[in-house]
Amino acid sequence: MKWYESSRKSGKWLSSFAAFQIRNAEDARELAAAQIANEDREVFLVMMLNTKNHVVGLHRAHVGSLNASVFHPRDVLKCAILNNAASLIVSHQHRRKDMFLFN
Repeated sequence: MKWYESSRKSGKWLSSFAAFQIRNAEDARELAAAQIANEDREVFLVMMLNTKNHVVGLHRAHVGSLNASVFHPRDVLKCAILNNAASLIVSHQHRRKDMFLFN
């Protein structure tokens, strides 16, 4: 059982990522998928990491419409600065089952 499956059952979505470390693109995809894959609208998600690649914050920078999500870069940078992030990963999903990760 993956970490996000147990957190989904317990209802602790946003607090469960605190001990999660991003080691590769698959880890980032799994975290993003756990947060936004089943949304009915497009969501632009920002993952903020510390210097050891532990997730220090997740932020939905924008929840879009059926087929678009428009965001402003200042929203991404603001949440990264406020969380003292050393790096960040951004992602969004499409309404279909496939999820694409952009970083």
